[in-house]
Amino acid sequence: MKEHAAQAGRAVTGRLFARTVPAGARKRELVSRINTPAMCAGLTERMLVEGVREAYRLLDTIDATLLASHGVRLADLVELANLSSIIGNLLALSIVKASGGVFTRAGSHKYQDLRASGSNPDAFSIEIKIAL
Repeated sequence: MKEHAAQAGRAVTGRLFARTVPAGARKRELVSRINTPAMCAGLTERMLVEGVREAYRLLDTIDATLLASHGVRLADLVELANLSSIIGNLLALSIVKASGGVFTRAGSHKYQDLRASGSNPDAFSIEIKIAL
């Protein structure tokens, strides 16, 4: 991203950016935002770390229940593509919880997974992709 921001006279578009930011006057502002705790699109490191921890906790709970009752884990019951979707939905749910209202959940099979609530002007909607 920093390399993109350093290019003068060109629009800066990043994977996590939901909009194109014109270079020039806003270039220095963009670079300074990338170097702050707000990663991109309003998603902070804290939100991501707490979201991942919560998603793992939920998966561990599901696996513990399945192991106790049937002797199998979730990964043994569903195809990898479906497991990817389940993990993506759990991660989205967990990031929403960790965001403190910055993001809301769009719901299953809706674009984009995390929708900016409007409470943070730096936040943009985010699509989560998981591949196993």
